Amino acid sequence: MATDISALQNLLSHLVGQLLHGCGEKSCREPLCDTGRRNATPDKRPVRKYTPRSARAIALALVGGPSPRKHICPHYSLKAEEQPEANEGPQDPSSLEQQLCDTLVLRNLCDPTTPMSIQLDRLTVIKQSLEPLLIHIRLSDVAPSSFVSNERAMTLLCGAVRACLDSLPAVREIEYDFVDRWIREGSAYPTAKLTRSTFESPDVWVSILDGFERGQSLMSYIVEAIAMRTDLEVRLVRVKGYLGMSSKTPPEREFLPRLMERLDLPSELQSVAIVQLVLWLKRTFMLHWNGKPSIPHRSAAGGAMVFLRSTTQLARTRGDTLAVVMAELPVADKISAVDMTESWIALQVETRKLDEAGRKAVEAGNERQGSPDVLADVDNAPNLHILDSGLIKDHERALYFRMINYLKMQRAYSNAANAIELRRSLRVQVGEPRGQIKYNEEHYLLLNLSRTNILRDAYDQLWHRRSAELFRPLRVRLGQVEEMEVGQDLGGVQIEAFNLIWKEAFAEEAGLFTTDTATLLSYFRVGSLQPLHHFEILGVLFGLAVHNGIILPVSFPAVFYKLLLGKAPIDGGHLGLADLADGWPRESKSLQQFNDDPDADYAEFQFGMEANGVRLYAREPAMYDDNSDDSVILEVVNAFSTETGAEVQVDSLSWPGLKFKEGDRATVEPVVAATKERYLTAYVGWVVANSVMPQLKAFRRGFHRIVDQHSLSILSSTPDALKSALEGSTRLDVDDLRKYATYTNYTPKSSYIVSFWDVVKNWPEEKQRQLLKFVTAVERVPLGGCRYMKFQITRAWNPYLLPESSTCFSTLKLPQYDTKKTLDKKLTLALKFGVEGFGNA
Repeated sequence: MATDISALQNLLSHLVGQLLHGCGEKSCREPLCDTGRRNATPDKRPVRKYTPRSARAIALALVGGPSPRKHICPHYSLKAEEQPEANEGPQDPSSLEQQLCDTLVLRNLCDPTTPMSIQLDRLTVIKQSLEPLLIHIRLSDVAPSSFVSNERAMTLLCGAVRACLDSLPAVREIEYDFVDRWIREGSAYPTAKLTRSTFESPDVWVSILDGFERGQSLMSYIVEAIAMRTDLEVRLVRVKGYLGMSSKTPPEREFLPRLMERLDLPSELQSVAIVQLVLWLKRTFMLHWNGKPSIPHRSAAGGAMVFLRSTTQLARTRGDTLAVVMAELPVADKISAVDMTESWIALQVETRKLDEAGRKAVEAGNERQGSPDVLADVDNAPNLHILDSGLIKDHERALYFRMINYLKMQRAYSNAANAIELRRSLRVQVGEPRGQIKYNEEHYLLLNLSRTNILRDAYDQLWHRRSAELFRPLRVRLGQVEEMEVGQDLGGVQIEAFNLIWKEAFAEEAGLFTTDTATLLSYFRVGSLQPLHHFEILGVLFGLAVHNGIILPVSFPAVFYKLLLGKAPIDGGHLGLADLADGWPRESKSLQQFNDDPDADYAEFQFGMEANGVRLYAREPAMYDDNSDDSVILEVVNAFSTETGAEVQVDSLSWPGLKFKEGDRATVEPVVAATKERYLTAYVGWVVANSVMPQLKAFRRGFHRIVDQHSLSILSSTPDALKSALEGSTRLDVDDLRKYATYTNYTPKSSYIVSFWDVVKNWPEEKQRQLLKFVTAVERVPLGGCRYMKFQITRAWNPYLLPESSTCFSTLKLPQYDTKKTLDKKLTLALKFGVEGFGNA
């Protein structure tokens, strides 16, 4: 087997050379470079130079330790005129280390002019070519002559990746999937039965493992090189931001996608190659990962994670489902949910501190902006987090998101308890606390809501609430006091309250939302006459439900969640026709036909909206500032009554959040072939965002009062994932519900319980969801399935009563009836009369 002796010789000679001769660069601060040592402060400058023997000893110690390349001076390069010094200095005959360093073998190993006779294999040669990419570059240093450009780096990395993939056997994707499964589950090798039934030959899985082992060292170099490059560019972007300079796109969105394009994999083998790369990168990540949620940006694990994320994005774009599934990192059982979420919150705090320190450093050194001292102060990048990978299963991410909200809730609750304890310890308060003291000591956010006026009650009690109150655990009192129907909240009441709130909000007479009769998806009503603060409070209610882990009975289009996540600008820029498909299928089909027709010339850059008896056409709006509260100004070129067809004076229109001004109809720009793409993007942006901009901004503002963008980004792998996490699924799998149900005074295998599930399974899906709502107050299943729900069946002892439920405890109180037919009839009656209200408890 070839040995990487040449790389070792180069590394040792480089270290010895910089220790003896230095780089001569005035800005050098490397303590293991002779020049860097002498550039140190006077009290730290060395008294003597290293002798060749001591330099060899130090170099050997560094090479034998962890990460020896981090000690390389990037400014030093070996010069031909540099000769080993003859004066070795006095030798201590009792020192074994000095005697070893004087041997001919070690002298030759540290001398680059002595040729080594060992033949290197192809992978080792490629690995050595990547060494310049592994040097850490400080922004405060002068760029070393060895610095490699992005273009050259991509060329080297593409060649290295292809060489790694060439070392693997060309077998079917299923073989790699099988290897991934049994390795992930902890097996050292598959059983004989699985080998015979799955692989084309018994030696296939051995050849796959051999290929991984042969190229693992090179793959580790690849991911470390990518980590160094992305870390450098992240720091550049941050420093440019501090200095007020224009910055480029973050590197993981620029360097790696370009690298993926440059890989140039053969089309007929691309699916297999992506599966190979995904599996290898996951293996490399697990090999270098230290088991902590926070991952240093410059580490091999960090490089493997960002490279794996980019590869998975490519696989998702191509529709390679197997590669996407294989890319999921099996880390949920290695890190507790609390540790995962606490580290996520801590990383957010750390990032803010770094940003604040960077801004202060630049402000303090404004007169020397761009100098090495300023750059040294801000030359940093926050760690990556494993949740940034986008490779954690959606239901696990939803669990971490719920845990973050729980920790915030726990902190708010503890603050109230601490305030009470502090007042009691000071003994300055007599009687009942009032004002600010009473506010500080409230443990819960309490809402008193009536069924007949629930939306108005919610508005009145949430308007002008302090933000700190909204993070407290929610408690709801629901019902009419005079009717003796007041529900005390232990969980089920707040769920029913939100069901009623959103049912009223989506009603046509509320004038807040419209629901498409074909898709059953709801969206903001164009030209709504309701005050904007109503939409802001609805955003708060939406955030409260998310914060308290309540699945909402809402159905928004996926693009709504894209805008909520900030994955598209607030004005809908960068959206495409695909974003209209689920919520506006007719408009999507019409625009697609327009796009496919090369002779289409019947459109203009004007966009229509119809509301409040008026049909108007406006120009393409300007860019909006998401943080601005100003009204949206629309330049109207035509407006007429939908009833009479008469022209409407623009000045007479007054809709909340919109200001209208007269536009010149003659100057409307026609759509031509060159502007068709811009027109389609603008039209999509108009339908999704610009036509309802005031309402959208108000809703987002209210929502983000409770759920911040950083916490929400945990669910940002796709807008569909966020939609599933917040809305749940309307599809109920009865077998899954049965699997996770629990029992009191019944057993899962008792004949009566078997009959119960037979009855439920034979019901239509709508009736099955009614049962779920009857027991749990919700008719949707959370992301991840019924394992995240409680559904308990307990025995009621009076066989003459109907089944009852306690939604607070998700419990069905089920008597034992004589026949299956009676069971079906009694359950049906219970669902008919007890789905809403507290008569079923």
